[in-house]
Amino acid sequence: MTDNMSSVLGTGPLSMKYRLFLITFFLIMSFPCISRGDDPSIKWKEIRTDHFNIIFPLKYVKTAQKMAVITEQTHQLVASHMGWAPSTKTTVILTPYTDSANGWATTYFRNTVNVYLTDPGDFSELNQFDDWLWLLFLHEYTHIIHMDTSGLLPSIINSIIGKVWVPNSIQPSFVLEGMAIFSESRFSGAGRNQSSIYDMYMRSSVYDNRIYTLAEISNSISKYPRGLLPYLYGSRFIKFISNRYSPLKIKHLSAAYGSQNIPFGLNKSAVKSYGKSFEVLYSEFVKYIDSKYKRQISAIKSRGLIRGKRLTYTGEYKYYPSWNPSNSAEIALIDNDGITPSSLKILTLNKSRNKVISKKIIDAPVYEGGWPRWHHGKIFFHKLAYFNTVYNYLDLYRVKPGKKPTRLTEGKRLASVTVSPDGKSVAAVRHNGTNHDLVLLGTDYSVKKVLKKSGLYYTVIFSPDSNYLAYSSHKNASRIIQLYNLKTAKTIDLPSLGRMNIHPAFSPDGKFIFFSADGADIYNIYRYEIGSGKIKQITNVIAGAFMPSVSPDGKKLLYMGYSVKGYDLFVMDLKEENFLSSWSSLYEKPLSMLPELKINPLKYNSYNFLKYMFPVLWTADYGYSMADTFSVSAMGYDPLEHHIWSLDASWSDILNTAEIYGSWSYNRLKFPISFEFYYGHYNRGDFFVNDHWNTYRWHYTQATLSSVFPLQRDFGSNFSAFTNLNLYRGIFNEEMPVILPDTMLPRHPDSYYSSTIKAGAYYFNATSSSGGLDWENGYYLYTSIEGRYRGSYDTYDALIRAEAMLRRKIPIGDHTVVTVKFQIGRGINTDYPVFSIGNSAKNSGLSWKPWSLSNYLSGFSDYQKTGESYYTSQAYVTFPLDVSKGGFSTVPVFLRRLSFKFFASMGNAFNSLDVTDEQLISAGGELRFQLVQGYGAFTDFILGISKGFGEHGETMYYFSLGSPLPEDYFYKFFLKGRN
Repeated sequence: MTDNMSSVLGTGPLSMKYRLFLITFFLIMSFPCISRGDDPSIKWKEIRTDHFNIIFPLKYVKTAQKMAVITEQTHQLVASHMGWAPSTKTTVILTPYTDSANGWATTYFRNTVNVYLTDPGDFSELNQFDDWLWLLFLHEYTHIIHMDTSGLLPSIINSIIGKVWVPNSIQPSFVLEGMAIFSESRFSGAGRNQSSIYDMYMRSSVYDNRIYTLAEISNSISKYPRGLLPYLYGSRFIKFISNRYSPLKIKHLSAAYGSQNIPFGLNKSAVKSYGKSFEVLYSEFVKYIDSKYKRQISAIKSRGLIRGKRLTYTGEYKYYPSWNPSNSAEIALIDNDGITPSSLKILTLNKSRNKVISKKIIDAPVYEGGWPRWHHGKIFFHKLAYFNTVYNYLDLYRVKPGKKPTRLTEGKRLASVTVSPDGKSVAAVRHNGTNHDLVLLGTDYSVKKVLKKSGLYYTVIFSPDSNYLAYSSHKNASRIIQLYNLKTAKTIDLPSLGRMNIHPAFSPDGKFIFFSADGADIYNIYRYEIGSGKIKQITNVIAGAFMPSVSPDGKKLLYMGYSVKGYDLFVMDLKEENFLSSWSSLYEKPLSMLPELKINPLKYNSYNFLKYMFPVLWTADYGYSMADTFSVSAMGYDPLEHHIWSLDASWSDILNTAEIYGSWSYNRLKFPISFEFYYGHYNRGDFFVNDHWNTYRWHYTQATLSSVFPLQRDFGSNFSAFTNLNLYRGIFNEEMPVILPDTMLPRHPDSYYSSTIKAGAYYFNATSSSGGLDWENGYYLYTSIEGRYRGSYDTYDALIRAEAMLRRKIPIGDHTVVTVKFQIGRGINTDYPVFSIGNSAKNSGLSWKPWSLSNYLSGFSDYQKTGESYYTSQAYVTFPLDVSKGGFSTVPVFLRRLSFKFFASMGNAFNSLDVTDEQLISAGGELRFQLVQGYGAFTDFILGISKGFGEHGETMYYFSLGSPLPEDYFYKFFLKGRN
């Protein structure tokens, strides 16, 4: 809702000779495939209802039966609300691979919703829910119905060739996400349109006079809040126009845009539905939120502002400040400031503890990190980590500042670890998919005792006397603070000051519990006195205050505060005379509208992939895949992507060519396997006889088997091996004519066969930041050996290649990066040039390769030097610049970022080991415009100049238009579905 169409086509490295062409530009851009594996031990099952096929692991059968009820009730509500019902069943996949709460939906090829089997974390923008599965499916199924809605022409085309024309998917995200979030709150009473966090974001925009423009929310801006922007503004905007002009208008807007045969007529569809363009509607919305939140800000100020001194100014995302009990000058926190990687950091304060004098990264990257808890100079925390190369689960870590972190658990799904002050107990929360257990751990960090089962528990902390646990618990569509008595096993509920009461923290003497609550729809810090039950309001801020932590002497309070730039750390003195009495809520929140779910044990069957293997796409073209050639293509896959196949047939009478191509990818194992097969013929002209070159038909058969073996995987690092086997057979069928006298000796092509095997490995270890253009620190290593046996000639040859790349951020701006890259290759027993360097790449003809290492050296002509060996070295510096708006209104072309790149290169190709002869040296620069087209397609427009030095050097001016992003970008962020 907030982890490659390519994967839909195949997660093994498919290599179609002719890419299946599609109608939309975005679909074409998505084809490169990224390999991944699966867990073969999972027993997949399936439940079929009237409108859904629910696919799930057997372990989660009860969740699947609940989901069967949720899906049908959601269909009744949302189909009526959106004015559309899909004509085919929607596939719902319950995914067990991650502890990061999310989901996605797509209507390309087949309607599919993927539900991640875990709930949102403690401080997530999704944390306001009554039932998580209900809320998540409301959101995703709204996407399905919205994107499924289409007019007559798209419906006809889709019924013939496959579902590839989805008009409503090509809209600004604020429309798509706004409609989905509107459903969250309309049909649940929770969701982000009832979220005090989303209110805080909007209130801060008004307070800081930073209300985003229509162009900015239609774009994918590179500055904070980045991808959050369309969710935030879209949700409030759709809610506003629905309240002002009736919720019934939503179905008209969906139908109007979905019926347009020409995309991007956003204002045209708005006028049809509301009688006004989006520009006019948005100006009304801006006036409304400006007035609404200024009134709220005025009410806050009337009580007198109480806030701390700001310690950090980088904004973005910061979580869970924690004093070191034995050193009040040290603070640990999770920090994602957009400049450095998301990390566990230590801040050192001055003597008065009101200024940060140093920062140090202790562990990076840290994703979904938990509250750092100090114990005897060590820090315990949790974060997402890969387990068994397939899963990314929450696991526990321990680190001593200055040392490397120690991983305490693997695949145990443990979070919110806390150590008792007396050192005798360790408590944590165990995730079980969609619920939690509160547990005590043994010395080996395995579960020793379950204290509370099947709830939702967050941010656990021991009391100073080690007798109690305080935590936040989800209950009745809200969060409450609870105290658990470890001696009596009794639970006490603290009074609630709003719907969300979170982040408990004890005072050092154990007399008070500090926590954050959204009383009056505004998050502030409160203090509960355990003996008397009295509650005091500690802060009174404009935006919000979260995550309190009390200094070891009890005199100061740390908390996370919010501004329009994001979250920052604040500190304040705890003075009784400044505290306020608690403030009752200004606004009544609606009660949960969750319908009663009558869950009955439903029959389920084993998952049968064969039911889904029919073609989902047919294409035919003449002259598009290849000039003067007729091509027909088809492909299919099962929802779990365990099996993906494609077929392609091409024929040309003019060129006298024909080919049949087939591929199959099997991804049920941890190592994906891909198979490809070619059979065909084409004309060749290397038959020399009777002093003439003669054309003949060359028949060939080729088969390739390849796989990737993940050896180690984590966030920011990947170590994998790969191999591929290629068999080729070429046949010469022409008969030798009578050789005329007095002619040159004939050259007779021979039929031959060859077998090639390639093996190698690559290692990637890098970190980046959310504001970077690409990974910014780290290195990449690659090596391979490729050997060929030509049976007809009984000869062997081989290629050895290696590549290394190093990147480092340098202190010029926030994201300036220097990159050094080196490539080398050597032919063994080759009697002809197999490598070249120059402006373009000449790849080895020994076999098909999953990676093509281009031997690029700008400033020189193609194939400037050739040889049996080569090397190239490059160094370049990239200077990025941010562009926040870069567009006009909803016009679907935006400038997202601008960057400069300066480079120098050197290389040589040779037939001996003397690499000093005649080096080729060049330098140049590029101006790179990162464009967003069609609201979702990222494309680089590059203007460059390169200069080759020496006798053969040239000055070259060039421009290019292409995607700078990783191959799976469109899979993850576009075609793989709306979040």
